[in-house]
Amino acid sequence: MAVFVFLVILVLFFGILASMSTPEKGQRLSKDAELITKALTGRSDQSVLDDNKVNIEKLKGLDYNALKQQLGIRGDFCIYFEDSNGNLIPVQVSEDPATGEPIFKNGIGADGVLINDINCGEEYQR
Repeated sequence: MAVFVFLVILVLFFGILASMSTPEKGQRLSKDAELITKALTGRSDQSVLDDNKVNIEKLKGLDYNALKQQLGIRGDFCIYFEDSNGNLIPVQVSEDPATGEPIFKNGIGADGVLINDINCGEEYQR
């Protein structure tokens, strides 16, 4: 898989709400976004990076609901990747059991969270 120029962990739901909500709610949402970012990029069990590169096997093993519960996050979020031009990079989430072909999605997270008008959990169409 190509080297990712940017690893973008966007907490879209949080960002939108933070800009439209009370300062207290915005602070909580910002804290949640920071928790998610640190968990996925730091030295935790949930980290998907090895030597600043995305580890595809770790990414495939990422469970959105478990991560949300472990971190105590109440809102919805989406983890996605984009290149240096802002283009969405599909995420391999598993393999088709019948064919062994990789299955790609537009992101890992809550269905209904939109990234550039694309559903986060939607299967990537080639």
